[in-house]
Amino acid sequence: MKRFHEYDKTEVAAFSDAQVETLIELEIAHKGIEPVEAPISPSLESIGISKSHLAWQIGNIIVSTEEEARTIAAMNILTEHYNYEIGYEYKWLDPDISPKVHQAAYYKEQDIVRVAKELQDHERKKKIYDSAKSKYSKFLKDISEIRSHVWGYMVDAREFRDQVDLAKKTWEKHLVLADQNKEIAEKFFRDAYKDNEEILSIFFPVKEDE
Repeated sequence: MKRFHEYDKTEVAAFSDAQVETLIELEIAHKGIEPVEAPISPSLESIGISKSHLAWQIGNIIVSTEEEARTIAAMNILTEHYNYEIGYEYKWLDPDISPKVHQAAYYKEQDIVRVAKELQDHERKKKIYDSAKSKYSKFLKDISEIRSHVWGYMVDAREFRDQVDLAKKTWEKHLVLADQNKEIAEKFFRDAYKDNEEILSIFFPVKEDE
């Protein structure tokens, strides 16, 4: 089977969408792209734990009550900074610019310990899934580039087909205007399509001995 770029524009323009999809599959085969199925994200079945331990947070500070949080938020809290390129020992202080108070929820330690085996198994599955997802994303990117390339060729071909159809109507009109005198009609046509050599080559192909 011929590849998409081996077809003449006028040939390929007549292809159905289903035929184009076949050309895309053929191109994928020629490129040697390994098929990859979409991975299924592992789900953590209900294991009887929830984030039931509520606390209050201000920046990186976590306290038990909102009152404590509001008290800390009203303080002039400073944070230390340093330039790692200069050295850790040369520090300076800046005001904490994020005194916003918000509530946060956490798991309880005893709950985590109780279902530790299930959580470890879930984390293992997540790592496998993340690796498969990365491979699948690359697969999608590769075939997307091929699809875009093939469909781009198809769009150009179909647009060219429309130009040819219009040119045929133009030629018939020129014949009428020239009282069926083909020499005059050809002059009209060549003048109209003087900047479109591709159209002219279809209507007036150059002979091999020329």
